Amino acid sequence: LHIRLVAPLDWRINSFNSKTNKEHKDSKAFILESDTNRNALFENFCQTKINDFNFDLTINCAGFTQSEIVKMIIHAMEIKKMV
Repeated sequence: LHIRLVAPLDWRINSFNSKTNKEHKDSKAFILESDTNRNALFENFCQTKINDFNFDLTINCAGFTQSEIVKMIIHAMEIKKMV
């Protein structure tokens, strides 16, 4: 089951800032660099560009709690008879 977790940049920055002591500009730079590195790793490993069709399920983390996301993933796994 291939799951992609996404969220708007501002939400990600605020979430990151709440867990660290970094300033907004430092958090934004870190997140953007991490995105670049993650995309490069995916493209190198899979030999393809990232697109929506690489994933079975995409969840916007800004719209759900962690508990709700876990429940959705478990439910998707049950549907696919993975658990």
